[in-house]
Amino acid sequence: MRKKQELVALQRELFDLVWYERHTREGIPDGTPPDIVAGVANAAARIEAKYDPALLERIRTSPWMSGFLNGRLATVRWALGCEDGLLDT
Repeated sequence: MRKKQELVALQRELFDLVWYERHTREGIPDGTPPDIVAGVANAAARIEAKYDPALLERIRTSPWMSGFLNGRLATVRWALGCEDGLLDT
C-alpha cells in the first residue's frame, strides 16, 4: 500500500499534467487580465521545466493520455478521501 505522502505527491504531479493539458488545449480567453496571463505563462513554464518534454508532447497530442491522466487524478483523490473524485483544476 502506498503511503499518504506518496499519494499527495502523485496528486500534485497529476494536477500539474492535467492543468497543462487543459491549458494547451483551451488556451487563454480573450480579455483575460494581464496579471492572470502572466501567471498562466509562469505556471506553464514551471511545468515545462519540471517534466520530460516527450511526456508533455504526448499529453498535448493524445486524447487517450488526457483521459488516462484525468482518471488517475480522480482515483488518487478518491484514495485520499474525496468521494466525488473532484476533477476541477
